[in-house]
Amino acid sequence: MLPIFALEFFSMQYQRLAYAICRRAGCARAELWLLFAHYALYGAVLVLALGLSGALAFAVIQHVLTGVYTASIFAPNHKGMPLAPTSREVGGSMREQVLTSRNIRGNPLIDLVYGGLN
Repeated sequence: MLPIFALEFFSMQYQRLAYAICRRAGCARAELWLLFAHYALYGAVLVLALGLSGALAFAVIQHVLTGVYTASIFAPNHKGMPLAPTSREVGGSMREQVLTSRNIRGNPLIDLVYGGLN
């Protein structure tokens, strides 16, 4: 599972861009420009600080670790819970999120690590 978790952040970036590109409203256009500005500034700062090879290495390692961290937060919240029904019922995605996730009780360290998502 770890290799799949490592790719999670790349998947989230792809979905973010695809969503912003496919929408046509003015708000989506602004969102797309802000995403590109973010990527440009992120890349420029890394290249200036670390050089091209260092920037690439840092970005890949950071994205892989972020994917593993994100998946380690989301996976326990949904394991052992029923799958969402294939038909869309009343309540939409909010109802689906509540029905397919669970609460995890832990100590303050777990609360900090999970960022309140437990």
